[in-house]
Amino acid sequence: MHIGELWRNEIKALLPCGFVKISREGAFLFVSDYPKRTDDTEKVHAALEKAGFLVKLEKGMAYLDAAPEKYRQAWEEMKPLPLPVMTEENARLFYAARLLTEKAVSFDQQPLQLIRHVLRCTMLHDREGLGRLPGMIALQKRNKQPLSPMAGNILLQYLWGK
Repeated sequence: MHIGELWRNEIKALLPCGFVKISREGAFLFVSDYPKRTDDTEKVHAALEKAGFLVKLEKGMAYLDAAPEKYRQAWEEMKPLPLPVMTEENARLFYAARLLTEKAVSFDQQPLQLIRHVLRCTMLHDREGLGRLPGMIALQKRNKQPLSPMAGNILLQYLWGK
């Protein structure tokens, strides 16, 4: 199962009510309305933080993301995948995945915003968002910043349909 879906299910299990949707915001993975629907938001907030999630409350909504340590744990548990067969349909994502995974980089050097972008886009099956990935990779390279093998592995899972 996709790591984002695992995290979404984990969050849902901790909420007494409300929805958990994939956020369209760049800074967080999920959004929930549980603060509007429960009186004990601090208890829920504490349970989420204990499970490894960051929570930002704003205007009755909760914006959630995994804490860096939760990302690290997911990275350590990831199994490397081979490149799929390149087709005309997957060529751009194929090359993006290849670039992202070609250099071994410690987790601490991997940009979370790139990982978060790939997670969000693959969960949403957002081809337009994934289409921005080559530009993001080019910007990282131009600024001599490391890429993200974790983002590449998530993209490979998506290409393999896992």
